[in-house]
Amino acid sequence: MLNEGRLSDEERARLLRIRDQLREEIALRGESVLARVQLADIHTQLREREETIESLRIALRLKPDALAVISRLKQICTEEELANLETPEEVKRSKSRLVNFLRGRFREDFGFSFDPISYLRAGAVVIVAIHFFWISRKIGWHFLDNVNLVIHEIGHPVFGAFGEFIGMAGGTIMQLIVPLGLILYFLFTKRLFSASLLIFWLGESFLNVSVYAADAVKMKLLLVGGNIHDWHYMFSRLNVLHKTDQIAGAIRNTGIALMVVATIAGLFTSFYRITNRSYKE
Repeated sequence: MLNEGRLSDEERARLLRIRDQLREEIALRGESVLARVQLADIHTQLREREETIESLRIALRLKPDALAVISRLKQICTEEELANLETPEEVKRSKSRLVNFLRGRFREDFGFSFDPISYLRAGAVVIVAIHFFWISRKIGWHFLDNVNLVIHEIGHPVFGAFGEFIGMAGGTIMQLIVPLGLILYFLFTKRLFSASLLIFWLGESFLNVSVYAADAVKMKLLLVGGNIHDWHYMFSRLNVLHKTDQIAGAIRNTGIALMVVATIAGLFTSFYRITNRSYKE
């Protein structure tokens, strides 16, 4: 049970200051079991029962085997409230660790923020979008394609161990999964704005691939690392060389669609963020 008795105005003011300091620390440094337990202690002294339970619940989520936290919850909560809490036994019985991981990652508070930094981010997104849509209209070699080329060439030996065809496709596979992997990394680390910007790179990679694929019949592009044209080889093996233009067009359209998604996501995440500031960019 929470402590009984009346607090003096001076004592209450002191506890409120400590509570605000702890909340600020959590906002700046992210969630921790210690900070949440300390905050629960302050809520208890302030006779804030619901806030006490919530802080202990978050602490238990961060460390499901925290016996001291479980003990305090049993003292405070009713049987019905305890039944709704996630106990260590239930965590252990979870069918998938990935589900628990995602549950912890995305159980955050979101909200809109219209501070100067948000507007600067939105402006940066507009500039980046204009650049990428401009280069999408010009078929040619662009600065980012130098990075794509290096990644592409690395992909051939990496995937070559899985057979000739996979090795030939490995350049394109690597060229696409590297930006995709970075996007997923930033999503899982809650850097949503950064992830949205990287979608532009993925879209541009698709555009670069479409140029190479469209050359499968005429084979006029200068090749690096050999005389075998990846897409001519793959289309010939798959007996779809006559559909080169359609396939290349579909790849190009995918790239442009990704750039549209990147623009929308970038503008949205410029203003819509995790409000507890455990969100990092």
